[in-house]
Amino acid sequence: MYQQPQYGQAPIVQPLPASYLDDYRSVRTRALVVLVLFALLVLVKLLVFGSAAMENDLLHKILGGVEIDQQTLKNNDVREALVNGLDGLMYLATSTTFLFWTYRAYRNLMAIAADAPETTAGFAVGSFFIPILNLFRPRKVFQEMWAKSDPDVSFARPVITMPSNSDSSTLINVWWVFWIISNLFGNVGAYGTTHKTARDLIAANNVVLAGTLIVIPAAVLAMAVVWEITKRQEARFAALQASHVPQPGSSPQPGYGASTFPSTYTPLG
Repeated sequence: MYQQPQYGQAPIVQPLPASYLDDYRSVRTRALVVLVLFALLVLVKLLVFGSAAMENDLLHKILGGVEIDQQTLKNNDVREALVNGLDGLMYLATSTTFLFWTYRAYRNLMAIAADAPETTAGFAVGSFFIPILNLFRPRKVFQEMWAKSDPDVSFARPVITMPSNSDSSTLINVWWVFWIISNLFGNVGAYGTTHKTARDLIAANNVVLAGTLIVIPAAVLAMAVVWEITKRQEARFAALQASHVPQPGSSPQPGYGASTFPSTYTPLG
């Protein structure tokens, strides 16, 4: 816990009591579920890609004057409905589980971070749903989780501002770019489905095809982000347990930068 010093004094760091660690909950199980669902989502997206390509081929034949029997048209519609329905269910399941993981992982910062989180776990999740804010705030939330879960930073370090660029994650930045672009493609594709001419459907399917090529790497990057933050939190929690944080009433730890502890965290790659 950080105490604001008087003017001209060095920062005063009061270590959090060991009881704070009781609020920590491992997010490993949730992370594994998220990873499995994201992997299944990638497989479903491949089905979506294949189905859209098949429909485009059929539509091009129709525009070219090829006679298509009614059963083939019906089979196409049934396949598209099933694939898109499965895609919607998988997206809902994956995003819901991902947000549950985000809530618990962000809440863990209350137990393992050197200072209080910048917002609440509820708002960290809610920021995904607020227009305009959802373009940048979730990325900041994840960068905060990354920095404050660092197992190589002293527990007594007073982090009183947003982490510097040196504490940020390129992985999260790249993931976020793909995430935003994939959502833009999704919105454009959804708008296109309201048009029922063959040419409009081909154009909408082309958006779906291009969007899928963005969604898949976005999903893979999201898996990496979830797993890396999970590992960082586990390593930091283990280090905090091993550091013998004083109980309330005991002597405070040394000031800023005076205490570090070893890490068991292994970075990605």
